[in-house]
Amino acid sequence: MTPSDAVPRAPAVLGDWLAGLFAVAREEVLDDGGLTSVLDELVRALSAHEFLVALPALRQAFEFFPPAERERFATALVARHGGEGSGRGLLRVRADPVLVAGGAAIEEAIDEMLTRAGLADL
Repeated sequence: MTPSDAVPRAPAVLGDWLAGLFAVAREEVLDDGGLTSVLDELVRALSAHEFLVALPALRQAFEFFPPAERERFATALVARHGGEGSGRGLLRVRADPVLVAGGAAIEEAIDEMLTRAGLADL
């Protein structure tokens, strides 16, 4: 069984599962690049709607970490995607994340409608 096999796929329980994991394995989460990769892949695979469902519990789960540890996790994500430097910018988003995720859900729905109407490739 791989680490990704142990992670729940349902967006409604992902944040709760992470909160429990963070409570019992805080240092392991921060020190294990493989787990960071699995979590990144899981969140990136969510549709905009699934992300909206998962977002409140995900935010609550990551609030378990003090700011310095959240920055450490964010920096690992920046590095994972080929960036350099601190992940501090990811933690200081000025826009409300719920509004950003809602906008992404609307864009996804519009893209689906355009595809169904045959207008997506124009």
